[in-house]
Amino acid sequence: MSNRFDRDRQLLDDPTYLLDDGAFRSIEDAERGGDSDSAFVTDFEHEQELIEASHYLPSGQPLQSDLDQATLRRELQRREERREAPPVSIVPVSFDRGVLGANVAVVPGNPTTIAGPLSQLVHWPGDDRECIPVSVFVQPSPPFPTASGSQPLRLVANCQFGNHGGKFSFDCDVGTGTAFTLNCSSIYVSVGMEASSSRPSWDVFGSLGFYAINRTRPLTRTAYIEDLAPETTTTLVRPNFANTVEFIGRSDRAVQVTLNFQDLAGNTVVQRHLTASQYGDYIPMSNDTYLINVTNDSTTVTLDLRIIFGLGF
Repeated sequence: MSNRFDRDRQLLDDPTYLLDDGAFRSIEDAERGGDSDSAFVTDFEHEQELIEASHYLPSGQPLQSDLDQATLRRELQRREERREAPPVSIVPVSFDRGVLGANVAVVPGNPTTIAGPLSQLVHWPGDDRECIPVSVFVQPSPPFPTASGSQPLRLVANCQFGNHGGKFSFDCDVGTGTAFTLNCSSIYVSVGMEASSSRPSWDVFGSLGFYAINRTRPLTRTAYIEDLAPETTTTLVRPNFANTVEFIGRSDRAVQVTLNFQDLAGNTVVQRHLTASQYGDYIPMSNDTYLINVTNDSTTVTLDLRIIFGLGF
């Protein structure tokens, strides 16, 4: 039986010709020859050759099993396909230099730091010419604690990436799992716990893949403000790559909060008041914003706040 794929492939080869003598049409291939009057091998004849070749191993030993013969015949077909149409792979040659998947245990750190000590999770140190989209996946291992508020889930991933001597770094929330794509030739991903976490340890799994994924929402980085006393101000540094405030959560929404967005010199460039019962969602940050001063305007109520920044990925 003629193989449609082989026939189409022959028609597209440079040395392939369509012969028409007025009565019959036939294919002439300079590499495979012609019909019985020439060296041409038809698709059917070529299939018969593969069947015959599949009866013997390269050493000449005959194969008795029909399954072994069919397996060898398919392998011979694959070799032909790879020779005539080599497969294309986006995986860089240096993929095996790094650790593309791992589990680590993370623990809380010194309360004076933003987050606990970091544990390296996955990494790939490639060559500059291999700059490629790299997708990162990070997730804490279930089961998650069910006791409300006893062991808050505050995992953070630190990513360092770049190429040709350029090094970039940012932190992002992990939550119950996160994924993102970066263009780079080298990447190191570590995980840690916020200093305010009370859970003694947590197992986290991560992996790298060389293919881009699509995101519908930005990565986030949450700033935790605990026990902000009345008429008190705390200062946050704009996280790397942050360009929006996605949401501001307050333990008491009846309390007014004032945000002053400042530049490096401490000048206020934007001021935002969240009045009683007002939701604080989606605040674009100007290019020169560096510091965010958060003030509890209440004279009596102590607040807990969550400032959720959106990252530009």
